[in-house]
Amino acid sequence: MLRTRRLFLGIVIMLSLSSVLIAGATPGFADNFGINPQGTVATTPTSTPIATLTHPPTETPTVTSAEEGEIMSVITAYFETRYSAFNSLQMDGFKNMIAKSTEGKSFLQAESGKLHVQLKYAELFRLRYEDYEFFLDFKDISIDSSERVATVSVIEGHDVIFEKFKEYNPLDPTVSKMRNLEHTIVLGKEQGEWKIVSDYYEDYLWGFLRATGVSTDELLLYAGSQGSGPGGPGDDPVGETDCDLVNDETTYAYYRDGAVAYAHEFANRPYNDDDYHDFTYDGGDCTNFISQAIYEGGNALMVDGGGTLGWYYNSSTDHSPSWTDVNFMFEFIKGYEVWQAGPEGCHMKNANYVEEGDVIQYDMEGTADWDAWEHGVIIVETIQLSPHIRDHLVASHTPDHLDYPYESFRIDLPAPNMKTRFIHIERLDGSPVPDVDILISQGSDDAGPNPNDCIFRPVDNEVYLGGCDNGGDIISGFRFENIEIPYNSTIESAYLTLTVDGTYTDPIQVIIRGEKMSNPLTFSLTSPPEDRVYLTSAYRTWYISDEWQFGTQRNTPDIKNIIQEIVDQSYWNSGQTISLIFSNDNPDTTIHRRVYGYEREEAQFAAHLVINFTGP
Repeated sequence: MLRTRRLFLGIVIMLSLSSVLIAGATPGFADNFGINPQGTVATTPTSTPIATLTHPPTETPTVTSAEEGEIMSVITAYFETRYSAFNSLQMDGFKNMIAKSTEGKSFLQAESGKLHVQLKYAELFRLRYEDYEFFLDFKDISIDSSERVATVSVIEGHDVIFEKFKEYNPLDPTVSKMRNLEHTIVLGKEQGEWKIVSDYYEDYLWGFLRATGVSTDELLLYAGSQGSGPGGPGDDPVGETDCDLVNDETTYAYYRDGAVAYAHEFANRPYNDDDYHDFTYDGGDCTNFISQAIYEGGNALMVDGGGTLGWYYNSSTDHSPSWTDVNFMFEFIKGYEVWQAGPEGCHMKNANYVEEGDVIQYDMEGTADWDAWEHGVIIVETIQLSPHIRDHLVASHTPDHLDYPYESFRIDLPAPNMKTRFIHIERLDGSPVPDVDILISQGSDDAGPNPNDCIFRPVDNEVYLGGCDNGGDIISGFRFENIEIPYNSTIESAYLTLTVDGTYTDPIQVIIRGEKMSNPLTFSLTSPPEDRVYLTSAYRTWYISDEWQFGTQRNTPDIKNIIQEIVDQSYWNSGQTISLIFSNDNPDTTIHRRVYGYEREEAQFAAHLVINFTGP
């Protein structure tokens, strides 16, 4: 059973103790929001943690005083009461936990109204908690004994089985995950007992209330009325039922499984900050996360239209609005006639016309104005309830959710405006003839150790990535001759295409770097990949979590930054050699995956390097 509670990590008391894990900042919607003790919507945003999957500690959290232990118990009971309410759909005992001060009464009124709205919509959309487990990570407890006040920073996460998913699959229902919601809780001591005075936090409903200006009373009056709930005006009344795009020979298939795998990996684990900025406090991170999944996992190409046009990301200050903004992404995907690369698709009529890897966006203001759309999610699982009815589970940043019902972000108002829109990615566009597309030219140019004994073999039928059976690291290399790129060219895109030799599901993570030297030698017993030390400072992390099927081809993420560093070197001349080194990035793992080597089947499935560039 999930219905348990767990205290996470260490406690920082007056900043003197450290947590076992340190969480970052949690995403909020495009506008940050919270509530204040007077029960009105706060104008100053509160701070919440980034998408980080926390794990149970190896030791019980430290409690340095009986009073701190009492405060933790009160807060834990407070959360238990909240979660229990979503199980029973009844608010029992909540009032007894709140301080009787003026501030406490104002908080009780505001928070009770908000929770009653959530409970009503949980009933409407069958989102009652059939079972649950919540996690609390106490980050800081500060006690002012003279004022009899305590301020606590605690991060909330949960695993929930929703009623609707229990109905869909009683034996193995989906577990929906939320992580990293930061609360700042103020407590006061009344008659010797600690009571809750206020709870500052961010979630989707407080964002909705602030954006619309409606009250919880208005939402409760409308909830359950005719036209509210599933099938009501929250369903997009416009859109298409077929995504019939104009023929284009430069297009190719969107790799949905890869996009979903990326979303699963980075929704609830440490943020992918090796390659991307977290835009939590720069307008929200939801669309940045979706773009990453489409690009990294879906195998899309970026397109730089000049300035901020197109769909691309180079840095936190050099990216297109369509990469990070809900509305610009919508326009980019629909505007397939304009762009020469990137995702192409259609605005679909409703949830029945989208699938895994597609995008759902939400109008948090209820106005359907162009700039009112403020949140986006990516579909990670589609449930086919009947030939013509689909339900969807989604992943998102800002806030941080995984395998969540898409309707959980929706609140209806008594108006015929759109609240939810569905975007189907039909295909990807890109150049049909790359500037460079070159294969391995000899057996010793793709080589690495065999995982059975972790011994390097210069010529073998296959090349491995990941870890050896004994826990050692696999370091493999791929070398390409006669790369005709002029010195100081601008690399637009670059990747390796590998042919899968086996069926694999267990994830691995590798780091890709290039050799930074003039015409690196082929690999040999005296010069294996592991001995190559003159490597680029630029690198690319490749987290491989999607299922690989035997005989299929898989592209690496874009490695243009690595190739760019090589061709910018003073020794570089067109026609020289590029060598790439793949090293394990998960120490002590024994998991590996295998791809075809040059010696296999007359080299027809050997790795090849694809590069697009513009001349200097």
